[in-house]
Amino acid sequence: MQYAYDMGHREIGYIRCRERIYQFSEDIRLIKIVMKKFGLKIKESYIWDVNYSEKTIREEVGKYLSENNENPTIFIAENDFIACHAIHGMQDNGYRVPEDISVIGFDDRPVCQMIVPSVTTVNVPKNAFGSAAVVAFKWKNDRIQEKYSMKTEIGTKLIIRKSVSQLK
Repeated sequence: MQYAYDMGHREIGYIRCRERIYQFSEDIRLIKIVMKKFGLKIKESYIWDVNYSEKTIREEVGKYLSENNENPTIFIAENDFIACHAIHGMQDNGYRVPEDISVIGFDDRPVCQMIVPSVTTVNVPKNAFGSAAVVAFKWKNDRIQEKYSMKTEIGTKLIIRKSVSQLK
């Protein structure tokens, strides 16, 4: 969000999968909180729900673009699969990424570097999950008689590529 804001984007959209999982539900909640911090509010018409297949993402993004008179300047996608196919859907409908609409993904999958433009994304260090799980398991076993919960936070890193433009 900070990067999108720093690049001049104030009209921010979100593309999410219709098949809801807890983590994705948390993502939109956090995006709304961060946007509020910047004095922005996400328009409900800027939250697009898509099915999780290449063909339907492309078709549904095209449908949303044609049905809405105004669109955000940037979309944040729940993951890179959605981001990549949303970009194809935008391009199928005559939009240029990032000149007309910018896109940010999440996960840093290799496909982000294989499409044009390459996708700006958030890297999640998947190798950190295993060691964090071992630490949590050991911590829990050391306190087997006690009833504690533990929350682990794994940092992320923005990978800047070509799918976001600087607005004037």
